[in-house]
Amino acid sequence: MNRTFSRAGSYPTFKRLAWRHILVDTVCLLLHAKVLPADIQDRDGGVLLLSTLFGLYPFLVKLFADAGYQGPKFATAVAKVLPHLSVEIVKRSDHASGFVVLPMRCIAGPATITPASGYVGPLGAATIGACGGVFCCLVAGWVKEQIRIDDSLDVFGVHGLGGMLGSLLLAAFALPALGGSGYGHSMTVARQLSAQVLGVVAAAVWSALCLCDCESAGCDRRGTCHPRGGAQRPRNDLACRVMNA
Repeated sequence: MNRTFSRAGSYPTFKRLAWRHILVDTVCLLLHAKVLPADIQDRDGGVLLLSTLFGLYPFLVKLFADAGYQGPKFATAVAKVLPHLSVEIVKRSDHASGFVVLPMRCIAGPATITPASGYVGPLGAATIGACGGVFCCLVAGWVKEQIRIDDSLDVFGVHGLGGMLGSLLLAAFALPALGGSGYGHSMTVARQLSAQVLGVVAAAVWSALCLCDCESAGCDRRGTCHPRGGAQRPRNDLACRVMNA
């Protein structure tokens, strides 16, 4: 459970401030939400949110809430509304320094298995997904710092790196002994791995060329370029359209 701050209307004509209290599951899917005036304390707003579930989600047994909901008043009120629900307050680590965006682990697995979909069995898919989650979590932040890209949603760190890993692991987990669909005529694990590496390198080179072309031309999402010191001109080449798709 978390809360976010919002402002209704256009400032300074309106000054209605509100808190949005939201309840999500472990994969960040919305379960319930409630918008309340900002003068209501967090703990009171959280109780109002839980008290309006009206019997929904009876399977909930554990509630993780941020530090805004800590205190005996909130715990006592939740115990009265939902006696079977235990509450744990998630606090900031004492070793944390600054703000670091964590990779989206919930989609790293599906992003990694996507290139191998249809060619590996259930065991291979689960293994590749688990490897993708660990790999993206450990490597995504480091790569973003090294190449200095603005990727707050970890598109490259999760989809790009995870997709590369899944493409390479396909060569091993496509074996029929592991539940895979097997290889084509005269293909072996080594040959398939070489083909996968070639595909990954080709995709990376093409993406880099498209990025450099659009960045140098200053193209926007509509395919219009805004060169420094010049007038707008339409941009219809394939590279720019691919980058802005």
